[in-house]
Amino acid sequence: EKKGFLFSELSDVWWEETEETISIQSRRGYKWAKLKADEKFGNKFVKEITARDVTTYLQHLTNNKYALKTTQ
Repeated sequence: EKKGFLFSELSDVWWEETEETISIQSRRGYKWAKLKADEKFGNKFVKEITARDVTTYLQHLTNNKYALKTTQ
């Protein structure tokens, strides 16, 4: 029995539906953020990802000198 959707499945659907609505200047940043999120959460089921998981990951990105604007 399937536990729901994998994060990567939903992020792919989101990207397909959203890419054309994002300005060309912003697409690179969104694509980077999607790829980083997929690296971290891609193989997890969405319902298993907690707010703490996301907060911890955003803190990790910030601690590694990624711009706060990029991580939110």
